[in-house]
Amino acid sequence: MRAGLLTGEGIRATRILARVARVARAERRHWLEGRAHCHLGRWHAARRDAGRAIRHFRKGVAALEAARELVGPEDMHVAFLRDKLDVYADLVQALLERGGRGDAREALEVLERSRSRLLLDMVERSVEHQPSPVPEPLQRRIEQLRAAVSRAYHALHGLEEGSERRLGPAVGGGEDLRELEQAYRSALREAELIGLRLESGSLRSAPPSVKQIQRSLGVDEALLAYCTASGHIHAFVVWPSGFHMRPKLARESDAVSAGRALRYQIGRAGGCRDFAARHARDLEAGAQQALARLGALLLEPLEPWLAARRLVVVPHGVLHGLPFHAFALRGSHALDRWEIVCAPSAALWHARAVQEPDPPPGGRPLVMAVPAPGIQSVEEEARQVGRLLPNAIRLSGGSATLEAFRREAVQAPIVHLATHALFRHDNPLFSGLRFADGWLLARDLYGLRMPCRLASLSACSTGAARVEPGDELFGLLRGFLAAGARTVAASLWPADDESTTVLMTRFYTALAAGHGPAAAMRAAQIRVRDAHPHPRHWAPFVIVGAR
Repeated sequence: MRAGLLTGEGIRATRILARVARVARAERRHWLEGRAHCHLGRWHAARRDAGRAIRHFRKGVAALEAARELVGPEDMHVAFLRDKLDVYADLVQALLERGGRGDAREALEVLERSRSRLLLDMVERSVEHQPSPVPEPLQRRIEQLRAAVSRAYHALHGLEEGSERRLGPAVGGGEDLRELEQAYRSALREAELIGLRLESGSLRSAPPSVKQIQRSLGVDEALLAYCTASGHIHAFVVWPSGFHMRPKLARESDAVSAGRALRYQIGRAGGCRDFAARHARDLEAGAQQALARLGALLLEPLEPWLAARRLVVVPHGVLHGLPFHAFALRGSHALDRWEIVCAPSAALWHARAVQEPDPPPGGRPLVMAVPAPGIQSVEEEARQVGRLLPNAIRLSGGSATLEAFRREAVQAPIVHLATHALFRHDNPLFSGLRFADGWLLARDLYGLRMPCRLASLSACSTGAARVEPGDELFGLLRGFLAAGARTVAASLWPADDESTTVLMTRFYTALAAGHGPAAAMRAAQIRVRDAHPHPRHWAPFVIVGAR
């Protein structure tokens, strides 16, 4: 059929596809209906008939979303989307190329319908937390498997003397561990299916319109949303009284190259301490060059529309994981000009912005530290943070257990965790944080209700994520947002022991003075930058979620 659309048989092929779409709709085969409309839209787009192309793409998006509502567990939903998301991108591209009145706004709204919808649903469900419908025998099996996986991690990932602060060792092999993880994953999927049978389906939450986003923004606040499509990066800027769209801001390959150069420079500075000390000036210059390239590509062309003091940045695709606050702009950095919050989607930021934080009454801040060889500073960090949070519960060493975390975190307004972390790129929901008696996995957080105002994950690469179809981010950050954390402070690369302790002390000092998380992190990073100018020390942490 696709071949027919590209030859002289195109007219006949379009008639067949139109018939397929009608029959598929009547038979409720929504995915097939969406495919048919997608191909029809492309046929009309190739003939410069933007109006008909957009009509078909809109129908294709509607059909795909009807199909998505019937797909249950998260991993199945992501797999289902793997070869079906083009219709969103096609509609966005067609709207931008037509460039009519309102087309750019609709393009942003379509983009929001395509990204992080599963996470948005989980975030909104966390507000309506209901008792688990899982039968007791299955719940017991899940708990037993969770404990077994945690023990296996504890045994496998021993910490050696002199290991880098908060830098968990790479995952080792072991058939036994893989079998345990598979059994645990299967039990969790069974529980998820039981829960979904009692739900109204996936995609319950509709993303906001541009007007709704504008109403949620503060008077001195702007939202900057990126879109990667057809090898280019487009940008949308929204502020309370205006909207601007910049097509083809940069080539995607240029941003990938600059991001790769930055990660290389960060890694060089995190190697041998003697080497880093001897070559400090050269290492800093290399990192600044990469940050300047990123700033020139992704921020400088937009500066005329970024007059606000606070900035909400919504990355897309290859842009996730970049430190926008550290981008260099004509001799300074982005954080010298803006307070920056990042969000997986504008819809998720909006959901948190309009929701008042609602931690249980009487809750006390929770500060936990798990010292180990190479990360001795975490206890001092916990002491300093605990001193700055009135009436805080401070647990360190052997008292910093998983049981204590689950007991106290459900009612804490602020949660601070200083420990080792492990990011599993092969299985990101099995990424974890180390406690005294085991590991807390990202997937374990799905079952927790943790409505804190702030969760600070003071460990290595806690903001790292694998980007899956639908721009769904999988890693520790997803777990904490899904559990109900309104705002998360997380790191993009391995954190230095001493500078992180100073950074977190400054961060909580600013919070105690009345600053919000983004403003407090900005103030802390500026102070640490004065003493440690390489971005490896001052720039790893980002604020994700609400302002």
